[in-house]
Amino acid sequence: MLTEIKTKIEDLESFIGFPVRRVLVTPAAKNPHDETLSYNLALRFYKKREEIEEAIIKVEAILVGLMNSGAESEDISVYFSLLGNMHYILGDFDKSVNCFMKSLSYNKEDLTSWVELIFSLRALGEFEIFEKIIFNLEKFYDLWIQENSYELNKDKIYWLISKIR
Repeated sequence: MLTEIKTKIEDLESFIGFPVRRVLVTPAAKNPHDETLSYNLALRFYKKREEIEEAIIKVEAILVGLMNSGAESEDISVYFSLLGNMHYILGDFDKSVNCFMKSLSYNKEDLTSWVELIFSLRALGEFEIFEKIIFNLEKFYDLWIQENSYELNKDKIYWLISKIR
């Protein structure tokens, strides 16, 4: 199973033309947010709807394999984040938001997924939520890390907003 997943990842990276792994950004690691992956995806798939839809199918297959194999949560998170970026490029902001929330459900520590979620919410027209999170990102991050729940959804975001003063 792992060999099959590795082959699918290599196929995806060959198809898009660059690796999909990225540096984990956390407050403790002090790594800066890096937009390289998002930027490269936008360059690769600009006005190429059929190709990005094909890439989405490849990422979804990788995710199914990872989840069925009991892969590390961090690996699953990376591919949900990648999928969110692809839906963002297509202009499907609902799916983008859902993917970034799933990414954060699998890896609570990933600040990159928070940044991606914030901008997907803004693109979706959720300006109030966007502003609450972006101006209080450190508080949101800390509350989410401390939260016992592992599923981030819109209700949980509203609950986190209610805890910010």
